[in-house]
Amino acid sequence: MTEPDVLRIILSLIFVIALILGGSWLARRAGWVRTGQVSGMKVLGVQSLGARAYIAMVQVEDTRLVVGVTQNSITLLHTLQGSANLTEQVQASASNENPPAHNGSANHREGFSQMLGTLLKKR
Repeated sequence: MTEPDVLRIILSLIFVIALILGGSWLARRAGWVRTGQVSGMKVLGVQSLGARAYIAMVQVEDTRLVVGVTQNSITLLHTLQGSANLTEQVQASASNENPPAHNGSANHREGFSQMLGTLLKKR
């Protein structure tokens, strides 16, 4: 083997390694690869309350949990059971309040924050 052949092999190996690393980075950035996601648990929505505090709705199997998250703690605020419509459950749990109905095409973020506000007023 001559010196140009060795150089060509080394450059080819570097190119293949760079191609693999670049492809894995692109796959993670594009969302093709999901890492660390627990099956049976899904975050349905998040509402920020400040710099380091927010309320999140998490679905674990067929139970929905409303949790408050701060820098130092996670607190369970409310539990919604079963697979019934979320809007119906919020309306049933609120004493005299009528939150707006939420369908998939409506403004999801606004509907979520209004439902959370209704749940928090109940407490």
